Amino acid sequence: MAETTTSPRDNAEHLEAVARRLYDELWNAGRFEIADELFDPDFHYVLGPGSAPKAAGPEAKLAAIRAYRQASPDVHLSVDALVVQGNEVAVRWTATHTDTAGFRGRPPTGRRITASGADFLTFRDGRIIADWIAMDRLGTFVQLGVLEDPWT
Repeated sequence: MAETTTSPRDNAEHLEAVARRLYDELWNAGRFEIADELFDPDFHYVLGPGSAPKAAGPEAKLAAIRAYRQASPDVHLSVDALVVQGNEVAVRWTATHTDTAGFRGRPPTGRRITASGADFLTFRDGRIIADWIAMDRLGTFVQLGVLEDPWT
């Protein structure tokens, strides 16, 4: 009987390790030089329902992370849950940060924010080719004081 093997770049352990590096090394440590190891050149991302895919290529994602880290240099994303199925990885995360520089032209509030979300990563040849992002924007805007809490 012929033995089948899985490429090390396609196995669950490798995909989990790449996904964790996205948060630990890129988001938390700001190690942008690892982007080529994490992202496929055809990478794109979507900011949730109703959003069009963002510009292709890792540069768009790196620009978004840089902007976020500039607005909140103490940002830290923790992985709360991670599930690998085939070539997809689902990650539930919590982000904590202080709004010290404002974001997208908004003045800084100095407030400490805790936001939650999930990324649904798709891999090709061991690297992330797509990221579909879902996050609690309403909760973030309420914590920033940009919107009133509609539930209170």
